[in-house]
Amino acid sequence: MTTGSTLKAVDFFQQAYDYLPPQPSRFKAIILQNIGTAQAIMRRCDLANSALTEAIEMHRMTGNQRGIAETANNLGYVCAMRKKWYESRWNYVLSRQAALKVGLQHIVEQTNKAIQMIDRCQVTSSGYKGLKFRPATVSYYGDASNTPLKQCVAISSQRVVEGYAFELFSTPALKFV
Repeated sequence: MTTGSTLKAVDFFQQAYDYLPPQPSRFKAIILQNIGTAQAIMRRCDLANSALTEAIEMHRMTGNQRGIAETANNLGYVCAMRKKWYESRWNYVLSRQAALKVGLQHIVEQTNKAIQMIDRCQVTSSGYKGLKFRPATVSYYGDASNTPLKQCVAISSQRVVEGYAFELFSTPALKFV
């Protein structure tokens, strides 16, 4: 997805969000999750952090554990991009807990690897020493035919697991091709 089409998606979701009633709803949380995910893809970390944090709170208020699992995982990624390792780890733990509750094994496995990578690194006063992230492209396959649902920019650690990349999760409303 190009930056131009990602911006259009953000604008579309923002317009939809603005027309919804002010009270929290699953639909509003999903829209915020998609806005935050698109902002993360464009490396707009502050905007992504804000949207994803608000989405997690709405998912919590509506009892949507799947939404919490996906959104906290994305927020863990955003915090890692910002080199906020403690916040990143905390969000991955939150994501894992929610994923365990609803049986999202692929998120459980991913968050376990992210937490292990963070934990294996030496902690210094300036953060985690030696954890280097690089951009990678990831395909996420959603059915037995291995049809790609999305491709997105993700992160991987050369130091710990060469070639392993983390997915950004979005709802079916926003597909990355």
